[in-house]
Amino acid sequence: MTRRPLAVTMVTGSLSRRAGGLFHSVRKLSLHLAERGVRVNVIGLFDSDTEADLEAWAPLQPVVLGATAPTSLGWAAGLTQAIEATRPDVVHQHGIWQMTSVATTRFAARGGPTVISPRGMLDPWALRNSAWKKRLAWSGWERRNLTRAACLHALAEAEAAAIRQVLPMSAIATVPNAVEIGKPLPIRKSSKKRAELLFLGRLHPKKGLPELLFQWARLQPALRDQWEIVAAGPDENGHRGDLETAAQRLGVAGDIRFVGPLSGTAKAEAFARARAFVLPSHSEGLPMAVLEAWASGLPVLMTRACNLPEGFAAGAAHEIDTGPDPVRLAAGLSRPDLAEMGLKGRALVEERFSWPSIAARQEAVYRWVLGHGKPGTDISLSKESQN
Repeated sequence: MTRRPLAVTMVTGSLSRRAGGLFHSVRKLSLHLAERGVRVNVIGLFDSDTEADLEAWAPLQPVVLGATAPTSLGWAAGLTQAIEATRPDVVHQHGIWQMTSVATTRFAARGGPTVISPRGMLDPWALRNSAWKKRLAWSGWERRNLTRAACLHALAEAEAAAIRQVLPMSAIATVPNAVEIGKPLPIRKSSKKRAELLFLGRLHPKKGLPELLFQWARLQPALRDQWEIVAAGPDENGHRGDLETAAQRLGVAGDIRFVGPLSGTAKAEAFARARAFVLPSHSEGLPMAVLEAWASGLPVLMTRACNLPEGFAAGAAHEIDTGPDPVRLAAGLSRPDLAEMGLKGRALVEERFSWPSIAARQEAVYRWVLGHGKPGTDISLSKESQN
């Protein structure tokens, strides 16, 4: 029997590179679901990069709504009506703590099933960051939104555990992000004597760059002289200025180079030039940049908070931390097997993080919330729900 085409509406705060990893993961998931025959609609809010990035969604044509001031609240007049107009079977919201959640809650209140991806925003560090704002959002709209969801989507087991601490009664589906696996660019020979340690992501305190700089200043000069940090990504709330000030104060301003946001060929070339990738994050759902680094054959230095224990198990990643002692960072930069680690990372994403398999798993979650099929290994229920 042929199954009826599924209709899924994605709701996201941003349709552009300003969303960081969400821009790539939500877009790629949507495109690969559409290739599977799912009728996908995407709704997001306008920002300064939307027009430049809309073409990347083709052949999908997202609905773009202007944000109502103050734009930090993430609300747009007509969002509720825009969701209803797409006639979805399921609404999938990406990210929380903004008023886009109000429209999703309204859909759920009328009996429509919703899937919500907190994207690491219920992790302990994330809850402590701007805690008073989150308490207001929780009482104002987010508690209702999350408790009415048919299913919450975690990107890793660690995120599922964090969600369970906050919402013990919820059904949780654990489905990771994925990455496109293309042919790696050849490594370019650089005229510089220093190897590039690439960071790619939003310049935000949760990414751990202040702590990385603090450790960097305490490395042995002979090791520091072998490396240069290349920090790529959009500035958020003036954090780049804070980092530049910190680098000057620590005496390492000559060791870090800020190159701004990168996309397309420029980003691929940055991966190709780098010798290693670093993500010293305090909190992540599942970072797309790490998957992209592995797909490019790069070894990764990252914290446990990146929620990719598979990388450590596969020998594709070296663990660092955000404490004051640089011993783990120094050990990672000094490893003789960095190139071999990169090859192991490439093999890992080919095996476990390809988009066709991830899209199939996500479609199965949607069909489960609609009452078709039994919970698979991706879906965990609370003990109360199982009784």
